[in-house]
Amino acid sequence: MIFSRLFNISRDRCATYPFVAPPTAKVQDQSEDGNHQEQASRPPRTEIVSLFAITVLCAKRLPLNPNRKCAPVVHMLFTMPGYRSQHAKTQKRQTNWPIWQEQFIFSVDPSAKISEGMVHILLEDSSQHKKLGEFWVSLESIMQDGSSTRKFSLGSDDSMSEPSISVAFDTLTEKKSKSHMVSHRKNVYSVLPATLSSSDEEKRHLGAGLFTLLQIAQSSAED
Repeated sequence: MIFSRLFNISRDRCATYPFVAPPTAKVQDQSEDGNHQEQASRPPRTEIVSLFAITVLCAKRLPLNPNRKCAPVVHMLFTMPGYRSQHAKTQKRQTNWPIWQEQFIFSVDPSAKISEGMVHILLEDSSQHKKLGEFWVSLESIMQDGSSTRKFSLGSDDSMSEPSISVAFDTLTEKKSKSHMVSHRKNVYSVLPATLSSSDEEKRHLGAGLFTLLQIAQSSAED
């Protein structure tokens, strides 16, 4: 499936994506008398990023295979004019829980207008190679909703009771810090500023059972 391949992003790539820009290389400046003067290396430039979370929640039981299991995978694409698209997918895991939830954390330049962003969400059962539903949603429409949550129908699959999922938008905080890895359980990771590593805020947004993934948007505009 083309869409699935588009979202195939490795965990290591996300883990090593830098929050802090590398130190500026030493440069030589030529003075008026023709002599070269070597300038000292500049200190690392700390970038400020705006974090926001998108939570996908299915409050109804997913369609199960004959083994009474479902292996849901969520593919998500975040795109905003002037910036490179960010894409991610959750890891395959089996579940038969009636309430099922995934959370994605993205980051953008603070000067960017997040409300102009669009999100494409695709939900599939990887055990049966079956697409359960997909849709586009604008962040502006979610942000304007008083509850910050919107429901979307997944289709007319009779095996699901009231097939719908909720999408919630939540702005986090602007931080300037180095990044680090936080492991919540086996094969479940998030990348967050170190200043959020043990805060109550992180615990609220990254509760047990959530798959989180952060990828920093590139500050340069697309060619």
